[in-house]
Amino acid sequence: MVTAAVHTIRKSAVQPDPGAIHVNRPLTTISTAYDADTAGYVANKIFPVVDVEHQSDSYYTYDRSYLLRNEVKERAPQTESAGIGWERGTATYLAKRYSIHDDIPDEERANDDVGESDEAATTLVTQQMWLHREISFAAKAMITGVWGTDVAGVSGVPAGAQVKQWNDAAATPVADIRKYSTVMQSATGRRGSRLVLGREAWEALIEHPTIIDRIKYGQTPGNAALADMETVAKLMGLEQVLVMDGIYNAAKEGATPVYAFIGGKKALLVNVPPRPAKRTPSAGYTFNWRGLTGASGDAGIRIKKFRMEHLSADRVEADSAYDQKVVAPDLGVFFNTLVA
Repeated sequence: MVTAAVHTIRKSAVQPDPGAIHVNRPLTTISTAYDADTAGYVANKIFPVVDVEHQSDSYYTYDRSYLLRNEVKERAPQTESAGIGWERGTATYLAKRYSIHDDIPDEERANDDVGESDEAATTLVTQQMWLHREISFAAKAMITGVWGTDVAGVSGVPAGAQVKQWNDAAATPVADIRKYSTVMQSATGRRGSRLVLGREAWEALIEHPTIIDRIKYGQTPGNAALADMETVAKLMGLEQVLVMDGIYNAAKEGATPVYAFIGGKKALLVNVPPRPAKRTPSAGYTFNWRGLTGASGDAGIRIKKFRMEHLSADRVEADSAYDQKVVAPDLGVFFNTLVA
């Protein structure tokens, strides 16, 4: 008679920690980071970009009063035609250089890098350049005292260069923009063509009864009428409406973060051409120094990676050189505190 052997498996009172039998390593398919969508940055969409070869140069300016003055006179037989001239001056730009880098230490590469460091560093420095350009634009153009007309949003009854704040149902946002576009036209011969709004001003605008009432008949079952930027632009008689969706942290490193929208509760109405051109007025231009970085177009950012042997690290560096310049102040209307 053969007796089968019986094996007793005893369960340990203490189970091993998963970390003792598996070493965690970074996944190669995902990682998390709060990258901002560059589509929400509008600085390079407001002022046309001019690629230039030198850090500073001059450009011609023409006095509009000569163009809008009627100097044509009746001409008698055997007499000369009436004469006219055009006063031409010059102005200059100065493209300052802006840079930032992120170093990747050799220790980081040697310790389970899984190819993440280069991509992360490139994203970080690129994001910083876009953010800096957006903040610089807001600091130069989205403030009072720069443009030909400053308008303040108020909670009470508007007087003078004031409008009722757009979060009030009694406000008239469409009429406000059309009115000040006409104010611009009366002084320059040009109406506003682009409107840039801070996110908070945009949210108040698209929820306003005067906007909703104008688009509600476009809805169909299952498809609500939406006040998108293209629709609002048409209502206001503009070529384009843009929303500043960029946010920034105003706190220093180590302090509690303080986040805010860059555009906030403001708006800027400007007249600009679709592209740079001779003898064509524009509220502003962005002069992009291509001669330094070799980078052209809207971003104008050069990314380089090179070895820093004395630091035992690889450096990822972003470079850009530009001047966001207000060229014709009378072609802009700035709206402050549009929302309470």
